[in-house]
Amino acid sequence: MGFAVTRTSKSLVVPTSPTPAGETLRLSSLDRVPGLRHLVLSLHAFDGATRVEAAFDVCVAKTWQSRTRALRLAGRLADDHPVHVCFFANTRHLMLAGAAEGFYGNCFYPVTVTCSSAEVAAGEVVDVVRAVRDAKARLAGDVARWAVGGFAQDPYELRFTYDSLFVSDWTRLGFLEADYGWGAPTHVVPFSYHPFMAVAVIGAPPAPKIGARVMTMCVEEAHLPEFRDQMNAFAAGK
Repeated sequence: MGFAVTRTSKSLVVPTSPTPAGETLRLSSLDRVPGLRHLVLSLHAFDGATRVEAAFDVCVAKTWQSRTRALRLAGRLADDHPVHVCFFANTRHLMLAGAAEGFYGNCFYPVTVTCSSAEVAAGEVVDVVRAVRDAKARLAGDVARWAVGGFAQDPYELRFTYDSLFVSDWTRLGFLEADYGWGAPTHVVPFSYHPFMAVAVIGAPPAPKIGARVMTMCVEEAHLPEFRDQMNAFAAGK
């Protein structure tokens, strides 16, 4: 028997923020991130977070920051314009007392981080990581608040506006272990993207490479060069 906690909205949410305006979002991929390794090890040593957790937080933070900087350079975002990053967290353990450990795909909560564009763009990566972690730490409280209708806007009513980035973590799904007789895959990519939704997928490069592979379709063509420059600078450890 399935156990679902999501609510279905009967009305469409009208975007109130800048949208892609019909422009096609462009693909970009970044592989093997030395800068990631340095930050992950630092966070792991500082607060005891697992390397997997730290890697996710850093990838989310830097991708969000790079995208925000690219949009600001193009004049799309004022200093006080709110920008958002959203990812999904397992909540089965918060819903049923004594539930077996593990992840359940039908029981999740959209964790959303919101800051001004200036805060994200001008801060150090560790500052953006801290914002991501603060949102993760609020998960139990936010789920409890949602369960009693404590939010003016249902957090499950997602807004696919151009100032929002959605992140999915593929690092532990086992895609790179699949072998149909030809060996492990060299690259795994999403089958399709939705042009109305700015997306980043965090994966892992095939063995023996180490690090992270960040695949995105999150900026219009006009913003792609600066976004790539920002991500490449981070990959180079700058």
